[in-house]
Amino acid sequence: MDDHYVEALKALADPNRLRVYYLLVQIDERICVAEAMDVLGESHYNVSRNLRLLLKAGLVTAQKEGKWVFYTLKQDNSPFFSNLLATVRSIPIE
Repeated sequence: MDDHYVEALKALADPNRLRVYYLLVQIDERICVAEAMDVLGESHYNVSRNLRLLLKAGLVTAQKEGKWVFYTLKQDNSPFFSNLLATVRSIPIE
């Protein structure tokens, strides 16, 4: 089994990372740490750390613009990522 599948699923097994990823899936736009903090009500450290781990797992991409880093969903049309996105999209809002 390819390690990147395992890393992606491990990253989303954490509830806080799943919330950050869910946010990106729902808005389908780029977001910076400060914007994610406002929406999620989390600290800068937690949001930044979780986005870095999602990046490392290959679920998001990062683009630096000046002092800001913007994160977006990784564009991957493989069946694995398509199904992963569909699964996360289907999670009901609490």
